[in-house]
Amino acid sequence: MQGKIAIICTTAASRESAKLIAETLVFEKLAACAQIESPIDSIYKWRGKTECAEEFPVTIKTSPEKLDAAARRLAEIHPYECPQIIASLADASESYAKWCADPEA
Repeated sequence: MQGKIAIICTTAASRESAKLIAETLVFEKLAACAQIESPIDSIYKWRGKTECAEEFPVTIKTSPEKLDAAARRLAEIHPYECPQIIASLADASESYAKWCADPEA
């Protein structure tokens, strides 16, 4: 592997919300792509109570250089008060890393 990409993982309460997040980041050129997965059951503590909700995972791919801007924008547009925004760097093929950096090239 010769390249690096940044991966951001988040969840959304509905497919529509997940799609809005994905489309916004791609349209604004902060991400090369985003995949919306099938719903999952999330169980979590919130304000002292155990909650259970259906959520849609969203995996966003971008370049390491755009990671901070993409995460900031995600936080701005996400409807949750405390959204899951988990980012990591990953090895990728050189061609995929170049595409993530500039998908319009």
